[in-house]
Amino acid sequence: MDVNYAEYYENLHRNHWWWQARAKLVGQWLDALDLPENGKVLDIGCGGDWAFDRWSRYGDVWGVEKSPAIVQAARARSQQIYYGPFDRNYKPAHRFTLILMLDVLEHIEEPHAAIEYASELLEANGRILITVPAMPSLWTSHDDLNHHFVRYTKSRLESVITASAIQIDYLQYFFHWTTAAKLLVRLKESMIATQPRNPSIPGPKLNHLLYRITLLEQKLLGRINLPFGTSLVCIGSKTNASTASRPAASLITPN
Repeated sequence: MDVNYAEYYENLHRNHWWWQARAKLVGQWLDALDLPENGKVLDIGCGGDWAFDRWSRYGDVWGVEKSPAIVQAARARSQQIYYGPFDRNYKPAHRFTLILMLDVLEHIEEPHAAIEYASELLEANGRILITVPAMPSLWTSHDDLNHHFVRYTKSRLESVITASAIQIDYLQYFFHWTTAAKLLVRLKESMIATQPRNPSIPGPKLNHLLYRITLLEQKLLGRINLPFGTSLVCIGSKTNASTASRPAASLITPN
């Protein structure tokens, strides 16, 4: 991650409509699951501890973050964050009931190994929730800025996950309406050379409007398996976990 972007990231995370909408939707997906009380949560690629309060409703929260510029912002709970890449050098003292990988997998050169290790860190009935940027045709300078290796299709993400001991319970595109906007940016960049720029936060009224549009779209279209979107979400569990305890995909979809 670009150093300047890392310094700006906390403000985006706390205030930008996209980050706030994603966090709200993730919370709705998690609320629809039968998660145990007083669990243990691992937020891979957690940034600072900015979302720890949000995820603490599902248990005690730990994090993994490889960017030193970001970890420095997590002074209050830095002892709960492992600094370094997510690989087998990370050896937590316990397994987790919930693992979050929110827009992390696209930064990892060997995603199969990361998912396999995440599955090993899950408790027997643990759940994992993954989000990634979607559709290679939507690649823009924003992906270059963030050092992405890939934007995922549904089939590619499915193949990465099912190669591990993870059973996919729910897999769907979301952020549908932003697809057209991304396509326009891609078209513009194909005609005019563009240097990657840090994203900016819109004015308060527009920022709130875009946030509400995203939540309304998911409420209206979340149960329709649309074949496009700028993001993908996958919810999974260990393949040896009882299928009787897994909710149907329709129950996972936010209302």
